[in-house]
Amino acid sequence: MKLIAFWEIRPEDREKVQARGQEWVKDRKQHPEKYGRYMRLQDGTAAGFRMIGEYRGFSLVEVDTEEQLQNSVEFWAPLMTFKFAPIQQVQIAFQL
Repeated sequence: MKLIAFWEIRPEDREKVQARGQEWVKDRKQHPEKYGRYMRLQDGTAAGFRMIGEYRGFSLVEVDTEEQLQNSVEFWAPLMTFKFAPIQQVQIAFQL
């Protein structure tokens, strides 16, 4: 399932989130099946974005199971809050 993962942190938790991010990278490398995967841009970077001047953003992710989604939420709790929206890729481009 493909999702938009909207995330938000409190400004006072910024440094804790950065430190936890190092653990996130390590745990994902050791247990790749435990979490979903970031969707990638054409240049290969993860499709994750932060709102300018704010402590919130979104990432495009793909999960195989609900458990992978739950593992991600539990890893980041209580430093980050999430809202998820399922998405579907369209096969044709719409002209506006």
